[in-house]
Amino acid sequence: MVGPGAKRTSIVVADSGLVVAQELANRDISLADYAGTGYRSSVESGGRSLPPAFWGYLLSRRYTSMADVVFYGRLLQSHPDSWKSIEVRHARDLQLRDFREHNYILLGSPRSNPWLLAFEDKLNFRFVASDPGAGAEILNQHPLPGEPNAFFTEMPGGSGKGYAYVAMTPNLTDSGRVLVIAGITMAATDLAVEFVCNPNASKTLASLWKLPDLKRVKSFELLFETSILAETVNGSKIVASRHGMRLPAER
Repeated sequence: MVGPGAKRTSIVVADSGLVVAQELANRDISLADYAGTGYRSSVESGGRSLPPAFWGYLLSRRYTSMADVVFYGRLLQSHPDSWKSIEVRHARDLQLRDFREHNYILLGSPRSNPWLLAFEDKLNFRFVASDPGAGAEILNQHPLPGEPNAFFTEMPGGSGKGYAYVAMTPNLTDSGRVLVIAGITMAATDLAVEFVCNPNASKTLASLWKLPDLKRVKSFELLFETSILAETVNGSKIVASRHGMRLPAER
């Protein structure tokens, strides 16, 4: 996706203002609302009475996460010859038709980057809103033997167990690729970023799946369990993965 000869790749940074708006309105914004900008009236009529000027201020500016900015810097450090083919775009400035061509790197969960929902039917692991009663964070749609139906985050006092997620899937027309990088916490997101930017990552995955290389891998998903101490990753391991192969006749 990056490097000499690569197609244009857009890094889509998270919409942090949308996260704040959903928290204040006490409701989740659907992809249909986000794509059509109908979410503004939805959050304004939400659970809190706030001045219209506040919503205008929050939803007209392009706020994002510091972790997303760090990723862009890490990517340029690990692939310094790629800057000409990489652009940075805010999630709010895209339309669904954009994903019909070129490569994209989506940063964040569906709550901060709803465009991930456009590819959810192709993915096994799905982020869900935190439920105080159940606490499920990531659903496992089709568990393999020994896998749970859901993965739970346990972070009392900022320490405990969290999850990071990395996935790759074709774009809407299979003419490019979409890479997803997300984490339940900032520390978990940093772990996902480090893995993606590690030059040995491809060898790690080839060994995991007992493949000679990744040239025929069409899509994959990785779920990392992270041990977090004082909001810092203290260890991690891949606890679940999926991959799909291209047929010989495919591009």
